[in-house]
Parts: sequence; C-alpha cells; structure tokens
Amino acid sequence: MGIRSRAVLAVAMLTASVVIGSGPAIADTTCGQPTHALIGTSPNVGTLAVGGPPLVVSTGITLYFTGVVHSGTVARFGLYDPVSQRRFFYSTHASRSNCVIHLEEEMVAASTIGVGSYEAWVMVVRWENNPSHAETSILLGTLTVNQ
Repeated sequence: MGIRSRAVLAVAMLTASVVIGSGPAIADTTCGQPTHALIGTSPNVGTLAVGGPPLVVSTGITLYFTGVVHSGTVARFGLYDPVSQRRFFYSTHASRSNCVIHLEEEMVAASTIGVGSYEAWVMVVRWENNPSHAETSILLGTLTVNQ
C-alpha cells in the first residue's frame, strides 16, 4: 500500500472515529432534565442544591450524593471547612444511560464527614452542549453537620 493510500485510509478511519465518538451525544438527548447535582438526606430533612438554602444536619443523618450528568460519568463532590481545615471528598458511581446517578449506591453517614460547616462543591460533566466532555465546577452551598 502506497503512502497516498495510507493517508486516505487514515483520514477515513479518523472520520469514522469522530462519527462513532459522537454516539453518546445521541443518548444524551434522552436525559430529560438539566445537568444538576445535589446532596440529599435520609430521613428527608432537606437538600443542598444550587440556589437553595444551606443544609443543616445532625451526625445521625445519612447523606446521599446524586444528580444528572453526562451518561457514564461520575460526580466528584468536595466539602471544605475553612475553620477546621477539614476536607471530605466523594466520587459517585457512574451515571446510567438515562444520565441519573442513582442515590441508593451513594449513601454516607454524616458522622463520617464530621462536625463542621462546609463549602460544598461538585465537579460534573454536563450533557448539554458539551462535545468535549469538559468538567464543570459548581458551588452547591453550605452544609453544616452538628453533633
């Protein structure tokens, strides 16, 4: 095979890989709701989400980390207490084909995180208008864990 034939074959393979690589975008049109992440509670005493009020819980509460993100990707949550310098990080399981991170797999006891007032951040891969699958950092708000 000559150099010209190899070049044509390489261009054809690259074109095919770009078309095949755009496949997940088709699945993303079925997400049905905007990209978002949240910290919920069980039993339900509140939710921490963008634009919502701060969340205050006791150490006896179970927290869950969930959201809607690009299918097959995770959400990476980070909590930071500027007073105690305590940090807590949590990565979810990958979202399913419907873009949902199922909360049943994402339960954490608030006592594991520790008493404090935390800034809550999350890194997600948005499914809307994100062909490069770049991560976005989102400030959720303040999570306070009391004794």
